[in-house]
Amino acid sequence: MGLSALGLNITPLIAAIGATGFVIGMALQNPLFNFASGLLIMTQRPFDVGDAIEGTGRYLVSLLPSASSAGVGGVLGFKRK
Repeated sequence: MGLSALGLNITPLIAAIGATGFVIGMALQNPLFNFASGLLIMTQRPFDVGDAIEGTGRYLVSLLPSASSAGVGGVLGFKRK
């Protein structure tokens, strides 16, 4: 409204800001999901010492509980066949 009155076309600027926000949102989607998952694991502590955990084709066995490593302090991992 103010810039439009001066004769400046602000439509491309608004479109660029919207596109930039979309790209940043898509880029941060996975890291923010992983961060939130880590926080939930640290606060809920769903794993006990000796639990077998499967993920991404590997089995992990938690050895030591630790808040600094998302609830699994030491892990013993081996590849799934």
